[in-house]
Amino acid sequence: LIAKSIIEDNICEENIGPGIDVEIASGVIVRRNRSSRNGEAGLLVSISQGCDVYENTLEQNAFGIDLFLDCQRLAEHYPPHPDPDLANNSFHDNSIVVGPGQLAVNFALMGGCGAPYIARLKGNRFERNAYTVPDAGAYWIWGDGQKKTFPQWQALGFDTGAQPPDPGP
Repeated sequence: LIAKSIIEDNICEENIGPGIDVEIASGVIVRRNRSSRNGEAGLLVSISQGCDVYENTLEQNAFGIDLFLDCQRLAEHYPPHPDPDLANNSFHDNSIVVGPGQLAVNFALMGGCGAPYIARLKGNRFERNAYTVPDAGAYWIWGDGQKKTFPQWQALGFDTGAQPPDPGP
């Protein structure tokens, strides 16, 4: 368990996996990083609580921000961990640029515990993020595996104050 760590001012480019990986953490601050052209997420967050993620630039990664939780593995492997979860994380004021076939935000749930996450009962928040997408297509997934457009993303209560995505060049 990482407590009160700061990940800042890093450049993470062209990794096979994620650029920045926050796993089994509490209270981590992730700010002012640039993560570009990574084979998976620009930023991956898993089994972490109370993280504050802001002012990052995530460009042309397979996923801008990727949240992941395998509920069965969580129950099997982390019983001694005090209250392992993916909850109360804040993602705000980030710049996320995606290309064709990429996702701005992907929240993947496995193992059957998805209902409270999909219903937003776990306190994960997205606010004031700026998105650049190739077209008006669907670039957001929240737990159910179905791609969503930006208005559908906002209808879930995320980035409600944000401007519509910039269609890019």
